[in-house]
Amino acid sequence: MEIACPSRPGHTRSESRKQLRIDREPVWDNLDIDSLPGEIADARAEMSATDEQLRLLPTCGHEFVEPRSYIVDALAWAAGMSASGV
Repeated sequence: MEIACPSRPGHTRSESRKQLRIDREPVWDNLDIDSLPGEIADARAEMSATDEQLRLLPTCGHEFVEPRSYIVDALAWAAGMSASGV
């Protein structure tokens, strides 16, 4: 004898459990787990490139801008660094 499911009128508990399993399957079937490490590596590469720019741009602004270079404190503030870090 099948027991009626109180949360889904007209369905038995076994039918509800089976439907719940079916509803969950597409989530895992469509998830491309293999691309995740690649996405993480790409994000890390972007972060490294941005970090390098944050180190180089203030230096260039202080050393190579003519006729008057930027003030070190202003460049450090913009880069989120201390003046000694520039």
